[in-house]
Amino acid sequence: MKRFKNILVVWTDSVCCDDAVDQATALALANEARLTIAADCGTRTELRRQHERHKRLAQISGSIERIAGVPVATMLLRGASSDSIVQTVLRNGHDLVLVSRTPGTSSPLALRGNAKRDLITACPCPVWFLNPGQQVPYKRLLAVLDPCLDDGTDLPLNRKILEIAASLAARHGASLELVHAWGGPDRGGVRSGNRAADRAQMIAHHAALETLVRSVRPDEPPIEIHRPRTSPNAAIRDLVRHRDIDLIVMQADGGSNPSSLSDEWSVEALQDSLECSVLSVTQDRPEAQPTIAAQADLDADSKAAA
Repeated sequence: MKRFKNILVVWTDSVCCDDAVDQATALALANEARLTIAADCGTRTELRRQHERHKRLAQISGSIERIAGVPVATMLLRGASSDSIVQTVLRNGHDLVLVSRTPGTSSPLALRGNAKRDLITACPCPVWFLNPGQQVPYKRLLAVLDPCLDDGTDLPLNRKILEIAASLAARHGASLELVHAWGGPDRGGVRSGNRAADRAQMIAHHAALETLVRSVRPDEPPIEIHRPRTSPNAAIRDLVRHRDIDLIVMQADGGSNPSSLSDEWSVEALQDSLECSVLSVTQDRPEAQPTIAAQADLDADSKAAA
């Protein structure tokens, strides 16, 4: 499944970004996708910086087109904000954003804190935070799932997570494992006081996950599903450490179900604390509206260009 057809890479002058560009190029080549590389150009008055970034992007795109045969578009972003990235996604219809993790750097597009959180929650497409220096192709991927909610709202998102993880695993020739991220009564969650009801709830969650896996991978070999007896938070940490997970594919906000992933285990906390890459996936949503600040920036840019 070639889901990603319009890929955006957020580039800085850090060597860590080379991995993001390489991954994006390989994915664009495999998917026959459009590839755009964007860099921060500073303010309108920083003309020298704009010229330097434009020249460097031209060198990178030329090298990719010459060696890999992938056409590359380049663009400059004004300011190092999540808004500028999100609005670029909305304006150009990107379906994947790649951002390199650059721990310890002061590079302006190494998003941290509120800017990173805003990107994770506001971006209408998946955001892939790459851990630099990882061996490629990946060997092990982990999908974090819990498709059983009373109102059924999480089922499409969990299907999307599993489809993306399975597609990437196939492309890398990697094994795919699942963790049932449900903090139910069998793993330290809140018990109802009725043992039979708690067991029925557990069985329903397990069955929903198995049904989803069969529907997405009907002709594939059985997949390893981890049903930890501890909390989902501790289980994911242990799996990444002991199973040498290279990439986690999971819901951006940690799940809307109070008994699912807890708030303390967010994509933001995960990708800061573990030596693996993280692909953050959100619900398919209607076209998002620009924030007031971002719309003002876009309007100002349009007037300046005119």
